[in-house]
Amino acid sequence: MTVFTCYKKKDTEEYHIFEGKMKDDRKSCSVPAKSICRKMDSSEKDGKLFACENEVKARLQSAEHGRPVCGTCVSHLYASY
Repeated sequence: MTVFTCYKKKDTEEYHIFEGKMKDDRKSCSVPAKSICRKMDSSEKDGKLFACENEVKARLQSAEHGRPVCGTCVSHLYASY
């Protein structure tokens, strides 16, 4: 199952979303090295907004937090391929 984690970037205070997979234990998820927009590496994190959320919850929490969340990352949550 695809899930999303949102971290705050140290130097910019902007939040970026990472797309990962839920682990078999269903208690944690994988987080890739790069954010959806490719402008943040997971090693640059300084706190998180949410972790291992489905697409709907990730959208809601991003919207509640507003402008500090990267628009490119958020737009991925609404894309239809």
